[in-house]
Amino acid sequence: MRQNLPITTQERKFPKGQKLISTTDTRGIITYCNDAFVQISGFTREELIGQPHNLVRHPEMPVAAFKTMWEYLQNGKPWMGLVKNRCKNGDYYWVHAYVTPISENGKVIGYESVRVAPNQQQIEHITKLYQQINAGSVAKNSPVLSEIKDAALPLLIIVAAGILQYLDLGIAGFVAALIAAIVAVAMGRIRQQQTLELILSYLHQPFTDPLAVQSYAKNSGQLGAVEVALIASNSHLDTMLTRIEDSALQVAARSQDALKLSQSSVSKLQQQQVQTELVATAMNEMTTTIAEVSGHVQDTATKAEDADQLAQKGAAIARDTRSAILKLQQTVNGISESVTELAAQTKHISQAAQIIEQIAEQTNLLALNAAIEANTIHLRMF
Repeated sequence: MRQNLPITTQERKFPKGQKLISTTDTRGIITYCNDAFVQISGFTREELIGQPHNLVRHPEMPVAAFKTMWEYLQNGKPWMGLVKNRCKNGDYYWVHAYVTPISENGKVIGYESVRVAPNQQQIEHITKLYQQINAGSVAKNSPVLSEIKDAALPLLIIVAAGILQYLDLGIAGFVAALIAAIVAVAMGRIRQQQTLELILSYLHQPFTDPLAVQSYAKNSGQLGAVEVALIASNSHLDTMLTRIEDSALQVAARSQDALKLSQSSVSKLQQQQVQTELVATAMNEMTTTIAEVSGHVQDTATKAEDADQLAQKGAAIARDTRSAILKLQQTVNGISESVTELAAQTKHISQAAQIIEQIAEQTNLLALNAAIEANTIHLRMF
């Protein structure tokens, strides 16, 4: 992602006093960044979290600056510097960065960087310095030359005073005045050196990196180192306060979320209370209904008992009726048998009747024949 970013000459500014905060693990992978850092970088929070922090590094930053930074951090010491960062669209912005190791149970688990906006004078100075470093033409301050430079003005004043003494007192007075002046300057420089060393001794792990002295200090040598150490000490204090403030803001944000959640819970509880009251009313109505149903059930039970008694009586009647039906069935069966026998006898009678009828017919025929014969005999007699 970083290699595809363009480079523009457009500088972005952010308000004085605004803090750009980010944290990384020990490998330099971003684990947290505040809204101000997200806004000026041009990336989204999702594009930053989990990515190397050099995602926002500007290619014009000297390699030596970050080499020094990692040397300090890996030794458990804070680092301070002026840094040029690159935005997602290629714009750039300058920051005064103070980076501190984050320890847990005595072990470094990551690093936190707090950045503020440098002033225009610092930006102009550091731009020239980094250009010289990238071009390989930066001059390193010599401690001896720095001491001589710092002492040059007092010596010139003393020499001028000595010349005046020479005009009044001659060569002996001039030499004496010059020696006294040199001794006074030397003593002053020794006292100054002792004072600077005393100041540094009161600072916990004073930051006196030579590149930082060139970047920040208005003076050189030991005085410049003390100046940078004081700036770093102030930045360290500001970082601690910023860390507390940022943590407080995070806690406040979480508290707001918790408050909203609590308010939502209260609202839901109130709704639940209303529902509970409705349920209680419904339960009361249900209790009344149950009482009524119980009365109906009691009546039904009484009627069921009466019905049971009637059913028992009906069962007894049914048993008697069944017994009577069985007896009736037996009677009917007897009648049926009698009818069957009667039918058989009727059949015999019918057969006998037919025989009698046949006999009667034959008797009638015989009688008729007899009558005819009698008539015939009678006629013959006459």
